[in-house]
Amino acid sequence: MKQGDIIKLGRVVLKVKRCNIKNGKYNEAVKESLIQCESNAGIGELCKICHTEEDTIRNPLLSICHCTGSMRFVHYNCLKIWLNYKLTIKKQEHLNSYTWKSFACEICKAPYHSSIMHGGIEYTLADIPLPFADSYIVLETSTKGKFHSKSIHVLIPNETKSVFKIGRGHESDIKVADISVSRTHAKISMTEEGFALEDYRSRFGTLLLLNNEPKEIDADDGLTVQVGRTIITFSLGQKDCIGLRGVDIQNIEQTRTYRREISNT
Repeated sequence: MKQGDIIKLGRVVLKVKRCNIKNGKYNEAVKESLIQCESNAGIGELCKICHTEEDTIRNPLLSICHCTGSMRFVHYNCLKIWLNYKLTIKKQEHLNSYTWKSFACEICKAPYHSSIMHGGIEYTLADIPLPFADSYIVLETSTKGKFHSKSIHVLIPNETKSVFKIGRGHESDIKVADISVSRTHAKISMTEEGFALEDYRSRFGTLLLLNNEPKEIDADDGLTVQVGRTIITFSLGQKDCIGLRGVDIQNIEQTRTYRREISNT
């Protein structure tokens, strides 16, 4: 796993926001296409929370939802304070979880993004403290629905805890409340090369968004790719063979002949 990876567990999308590994190397982030918020507030425009006109670089008036009229603009600091009231923090020895029950506008119900661009400056709405550890990984999950909840999990492995389970069961370290996620869906383990993701025989599988890097086909397991609702499996066959998993054309013809004989009888 590396920073910028996007993983899909059932219907839930999980993003690797940051990834530090023990040997001191830092996985550079894949730059996200941040939501642009360049519309400046005009004279007389007010924040819908504090009802003031202040518009500075540190505390700009932003329009980041679908509200219009007098409800269009909100101060960056006002919005962060309002979101912090919805924040629940759960800290453990190896895992810190930050959950916003609602990460959306209460009026128009439009979901907020973790970071936005305004005037060429990046503003972060979901700020969390990072641990003072050699190795850790930060994961973000967002669920669509009535409230558009958001969770950020900071995994801090060490010698006693190096495997983290993801699922909706009580035994999972990272709990995801979605029926499409298995009770123990996948697991993240710390290895000598970094963090590794492994599916745990889940019903709907664990998918990784392909980037520009080439993917190799494993000789034993092959490679499964989902395009929309279509799933394509690639596998390596023997020489002069065609078909899925190396079934040659001679065996296919023998099977077809056997089936015709059975049907005729």
